[in-house]
This record gives sequence, structure tokens and C-alpha cells, in this order.
Amino acid sequence: PFKLVDTVRMENTPVHDAVREALVNCLVNADFYLPRGVVVEGYPDKIIFRNPVTIIVGKKQMLRGGDSEPRNANIMKMFNLIGLGEHAGSGVPDIFSIWNSAGYDDPIVEEFFGDDAPSKTIVTLPLTEKNIFSPLFDERAKNGAKNGAKSSKVKDRVKIIFELIQNNPSIKNAELAAITGSSKHQIESSIKTLKEAGKIHRENGNRKGKWIID
Repeated sequence: PFKLVDTVRMENTPVHDAVREALVNCLVNADFYLPRGVVVEGYPDKIIFRNPVTIIVGKKQMLRGGDSEPRNANIMKMFNLIGLGEHAGSGVPDIFSIWNSAGYDDPIVEEFFGDDAPSKTIVTLPLTEKNIFSPLFDERAKNGAKNGAKSSKVKDRVKIIFELIQNNPSIKNAELAAITGSSKHQIESSIKTLKEAGKIHRENGNRKGKWIID
């Protein structure tokens, strides 16, 4: 993902920080005496972190946060020195919070206690979005959307316009068109979608008013 700061695209976002935090968590809690190591798998729709051990404080406490007991305290200190993994015990709750704020499906934490198979912990970070506009788009698709690529392009435009409005509630349609390279009709259609989805409404008219995020 990316974020806009004063209409400038910023490549580093809280989501990137959350991925780094997940990797740090994996490494500081791994048992490096075991023959199997940490495995990170990247897919278009998810990132999977596999750790060949279970969670010291337990899954419930890890999700709750506030209690840090890393297996490798020295490795954790090393990461602290470069500004990673600073908030002991809050890493996983922070990841969930960031993922939720970014609109992605919730992370999945699975803990397996091996009898016949080795124990392991698997953390999956989905890259599939909780599309706040999906019911609207799904209905339009049923009524004759031309193709998936067009629908995806429209969704991307709506999300960018929504983020621009969040950053600047006083932004005008002409400014939205100039920044996104969209036509007047495309901007009006995207704003209509946002209104119908219950995400924004206009206060005090078009000329001197501003957008309100619902």
C-alpha cells in the first residue's frame, strides 16, 4: 500500500512497519537449536510466517499484549538498537490494529502442539481487503459489470479518492480530478459510490462546504 501526505505518495506506511514487526517477532521467539528454522512465504494475497515453536506466553496472552517473554533477549536488544520491536509485548496487538486500520482481513495466528508432527506457530497476514464498498460493487457486477479488470480499476479509484478526502476534507472535485487523472464523470461517480456506501457526506454545500467522514 501507500499513503498520501499533502498529495505526495509515501511508500513506507504503518503496514510496512507491521510486516517488519511480524518478522522481528518470529526471529526473537524462534528456537535456533531446532533443526527447522523460521520460514517466511510471500504470496499475492498473503504473507505467512512459520515459527517451529509454540508461543511462550500462550496465544491468548500474545493477542492481548502487555507481557513480553522473548526466547532470544539479545536478538531483541539488537533489533531495539535499530528501532524495531521497541514496544515489548505490544507487537502483535499493534499488527492487528494496523491491519484493521488498513482495511485488510484480520491476521490469523495458529498454534499447533505436535504429537506426531512438530509443534509450530503460524502467523498469516492477509493482503485481501475488507472492501467497505463490496456490497455495492457486487450488486453492480450482478447487473452487468463488463469485466473484473474494469471493476478493480474503479475500486482503486474510489479508494484513492476516499483517502484524498480523508486527508483534505475541503478538497474540490477539480482537485481530485487533477491529482488522480480522472474525468469529471469518474470523480462524480466515485463520490456517489462513497456516499451510497455511507462513508462520506457533504456539509454546507458544494462551494464553501467540506466533506465529513462517516
